[in-house]
Amino acid sequence: MPSLPTHPSLVMELRSIRRPGLPKLRHCEREALRQTAVAAGLCAGQEDELEGIERLLAAAVRR
Repeated sequence: MPSLPTHPSLVMELRSIRRPGLPKLRHCEREALRQTAVAAGLCAGQEDELEGIERLLAAAVRR
């Protein structure tokens, strides 16, 4: 199982994308979000990480 990021690193990245929004996700730090999306099976790695992170965030909002 892939390693999971720390809670503080996830909070930091979520805060960094809050203001610019998803359209600017490509320009934000996203390593913790990528690790979480990979662990959740929403992406395989760097090739589809943006899609996986968007699916991860959408699932979080739905819950």
